[in-house]
Amino acid sequence: MSQYLNSRHFPSVSPEENFKLKTKLAFLRDQEASRDFFSVTGNYRRILANPHQRKPWPEIQDKLMTLLKCGICGSGRRR
Repeated sequence: MSQYLNSRHFPSVSPEENFKLKTKLAFLRDQEASRDFFSVTGNYRRILANPHQRKPWPEIQDKLMTLLKCGICGSGRRR
């Protein structure tokens, strides 16, 4: 899975932005990816679908944004 997630897949405006993205992705790989990413995103979906669990929504949104920025499609082709 890590071959599809790399901070270089997202064009950063500045070196600071690139460093922040790289740091966030490393955290997600270390903390969240100890399990399968599919189960992690499924857990995010359950939390986001529950209106009584609004407190973690901004954090989950940030994590999902990081994954989307750093991801590349499975075929390896970039547009």
